[in-house]
Amino acid sequence: MKYAILNYETEQDIVNRERHMPAYTAYSQALAEAGVMAGGAALHPSHTGTTIRLQNGQRNVQDGPYADTKEQLGGFYH
Repeated sequence: MKYAILNYETEQDIVNRERHMPAYTAYSQALAEAGVMAGGAALHPSHTGTTIRLQNGQRNVQDGPYADTKEQLGGFYH
C-alpha cells in the first residue's frame, strides 16, 4: 500500500518558506532514513496557478487558485 503526505500551508507560510525549511529538511531526512519516502516536492505559490474547467462543452480558464481558502497545498511526500 502506498500513501501520500500532503502539506497544507498558508500563503504567508509559503512566502516565509525559508523559515520552515529546517523542519521540512529534518522530517524529510527522518522519512528517508526510515525507508518510507519515495520522493516529494514543494509546489509553486497559488498566484502562479491556473484552473481549467469544462462547462457546457466550453473551456473556462481562470488564473490563480480555484478555492478561496486560507490554506493551500504547498507540497507532498510520497
